[in-house]
Amino acid sequence: MILDIPPHMEQSIVQISKNQGISANELIMQWLHQAVKQAQNQSEELDFVGMWADQEISVDEHMTQLRKGRTF
Repeated sequence: MILDIPPHMEQSIVQISKNQGISANELIMQWLHQAVKQAQNQSEELDFVGMWADQEISVDEHMTQLRKGRTF
């Protein structure tokens, strides 16, 4: 795969990877892995929101209660 990255971003990626002692490729793979994981978490939260959309309390309240350990 070839990525068309602006020179200033390329320099930043190289510098960050050097600071972390890893290759630029490894750094990009870590970032992609994190992005996929975040997207999956957001998808799971949206599924949860859809399940409870018809309830009386707000979605924010449901999420707060779920994070506190409450089960519905």
